[in-house]
Amino acid sequence: MGEIKLYRSVKSEKNNEKRFVKYRETMRPPKNVPFVIDNLWEWLRPERFPCRRLSVYASPTPEIALQCGPEGGVPFEIHIPGEVKIAQLRGYQDSKFHNECGDTALKVINLLNTITGKWWPNEEIREKREAGQIWLPCLTKSEMNALFVNIPELHSIKKEITSMIRYWYDVELLDIQYPRIPDKDGEIFFEAKDGYWLIPIS
Repeated sequence: MGEIKLYRSVKSEKNNEKRFVKYRETMRPPKNVPFVIDNLWEWLRPERFPCRRLSVYASPTPEIALQCGPEGGVPFEIHIPGEVKIAQLRGYQDSKFHNECGDTALKVINLLNTITGKWWPNEEIREKREAGQIWLPCLTKSEMNALFVNIPELHSIKKEITSMIRYWYDVELLDIQYPRIPDKDGEIFFEAKDGYWLIPIS
């Protein structure tokens, strides 16, 4: 059996050149997922799954890669020479379409309304400052844990929020050496600390 087939669309003036891409250790905030949702997903991410903020995003076909990639992008096949954590989101071509990107942030606000007995968005900034930290970009697991332990409003709604977030139940780990993709359309993301190759599609 061969490797799993992955594709990624990138903008480039050198469309037909094979190239190596190094692993980036800097976290990248999401462009299309609300920061609060991204924080909740990272907080509840099982350790065996790739971190979305450090991941490269790919698709199961060149056509979907073009649809989900940048305007004017060119599709490449991906080859990963080293160890990798790789997963697929079932049912969605892009995480921005996941149902938790819709009204989950409003549900969190409604929980804060209930626990405080006030319309939380109308409160003065000094009243919102502590709980509002979960809307900051790229909070780590430990930072999120600390907020839910130390901030009374968040501690009081921790159980409701953890039961609300189901994203990782829609994600499946893949084996790079086994060419089976559970979902023919779903978004794929991976952490390849040894980097990866972009190979022109002949």
